[in-house]
Amino acid sequence: MLMSLFNPYGGISEDTCLEVKVTSEQLETSIKDAATCKALATMNDLKENYGHSIPGNPSDLWDWCLDQPQSVLLDLLAYAAARSVNALQLGHYERRKQRAHADRLAQALAFDMTQWFEATADSYFGRVSKTGIEQAIIEAKGADFAAGVSGMKKADAAAYAERQLAGTGWLPALVRIAPTAEQLREQMADAGGTDPDECPFDLDDATEIENQQFPEAAA
Repeated sequence: MLMSLFNPYGGISEDTCLEVKVTSEQLETSIKDAATCKALATMNDLKENYGHSIPGNPSDLWDWCLDQPQSVLLDLLAYAAARSVNALQLGHYERRKQRAHADRLAQALAFDMTQWFEATADSYFGRVSKTGIEQAIIEAKGADFAAGVSGMKKADAAAYAERQLAGTGWLPALVRIAPTAEQLREQMADAGGTDPDECPFDLDDATEIENQQFPEAAA
């Protein structure tokens, strides 16, 4: 498994009988400015750091693993598993089941997407319509803050949205982690008027409902 991640030629090595391989999506091709992606930079740093410790010769890897404490091996296993995660939504294929499972994984890990993505003019607002910008501001700050957006030029509206939403933790629908059923019930109860034990829609459809709120982001 580690050989498939750290071997520059990839694939399964002849130095092992274990045909365990990790496939990893090349995210750089899906990111407009990959150099500014915090998560991608972190994963690349981890690979470089582990690369300094792991033997360069595949035939030495087994003995090296046997000499490592369990904590090191578990960290490597977690890294390998993380590299295999693929939650991309493709233009021709939504991958709904895979992305739903990615939500469940993120929920189990208490993953906070706001630590890794912030909506800015470059990363989001400059890529959606002014209607999408207006909807985002309304959701994050209220209708009063979005009142003048329709009369702005697109670039000005994107810059304005970036300033207004900075630090709010607002995320576009496509990078939000779907809430758990319990979280949805709590949100509905907090909104008032709904019995938290009587949900009027299928909780499994939460992601689909969320995407419908921001059609520009899903386009």
